Amino acid sequence: DDRAVCGRAEGRVRCLRTLEVTDEATPFVQLLRGPGAPCGRTADGDVFCFQRTDALEADAELTAVPLPAPITALASDGGQILALAGDGRLFAFVPPAHGGGPARLLAEGVTHLAGDDWTRACWLTEVALRCTTGTRHSGRGTRLGGGTGLACFAGPEGGWCDGLEDPGALGRSEVSSLAV
Repeated sequence: DDRAVCGRAEGRVRCLRTLEVTDEATPFVQLLRGPGAPCGRTADGDVFCFQRTDALEADAELTAVPLPAPITALASDGGQILALAGDGRLFAFVPPAHGGGPARLLAEGVTHLAGDDWTRACWLTEVALRCTTGTRHSGRGTRLGGGTGLACFAGPEGGWCDGLEDPGALGRSEVSSLAV
């Protein structure tokens, strides 16, 4: 969240809040806020969403999100949660505490997923970048990163960012690593 730095490992989440360290059990390897109450992904690829926005991980009432395959990554654009399956299918759903509804197939052949959890989520296929903002950019990308109001991808032909005034500001030379 915006008040703590947290890390997850071996079924525990450890957070530092203004010099106070907390250590709690967690079933999640990834947790994100998105719209409404948080949703998380377990090591087995199952997705659960909290029923309330004020619950802690250890005592949260959870609702399972039925998805047709194990999930390897989650992202959000502030209105929906995107869930990437290991087979490259990308699903989108609204969390149960925020109206709910069935997950729908958004894309196939997806290799990477990133989002800032509030304004945009983007995914990369072997030939293009696509974002929930409507952005589409052709090109082979091998890296994808997201930050507040920004998503960038990079590869052999250079880099490109959704959310910059000049999306091609990263240039045309090969980019071997990317952090946003």
